[in-house]
Amino acid sequence: MGLCSHWYELTPARMTSFLAGDRKLSTWDDALDDLVRSEGVLAETDIDKSWFAMHFVLCGTPDPVDGPLGFVMTGEVVDEGEDYPQRVFEPDEVNEIAAALRPVDGEAFRMRIDFTAMKRAGVSRGSEADELEYVGDYYIQLREFVLGVAERGNAIVTCIT
Repeated sequence: MGLCSHWYELTPARMTSFLAGDRKLSTWDDALDDLVRSEGVLAETDIDKSWFAMHFVLCGTPDPVDGPLGFVMTGEVVDEGEDYPQRVFEPDEVNEIAAALRPVDGEAFRMRIDFTAMKRAGVSRGSEADELEYVGDYYIQLREFVLGVAERGNAIVTCIT
């Protein structure tokens, strides 16, 4: 089953050339596959299906939210895709996101998890212990990825498949 969130690090120059390419809706996945195969991606991570609950924990709502903590569901849309848009974050945006994530380490994130609110909003996948582990672990992974990309001055392409 789909709806897994994938994150790719690119240099600003590689991002510019990638975005300048001809990517029709039906060829976005092929373009991204070509980018990965051509070693244009410096690093990548995926956060499985935790992205929706992660967004809820960071923002307190299942709806998209403007601002750096809403990054899991926002960003410049470069392709609408079949179900979910593919998005990019330029280096300055990555720096803003990193600055917002820096104080929210793994422990702070887990402290923000309100299991009852998650259940009410329909974003919980299982038990409270499962949420603490599943969403918490993927948050740590994505946070480390974003902080590293920001440190290197690079950009991010993300998509949900």
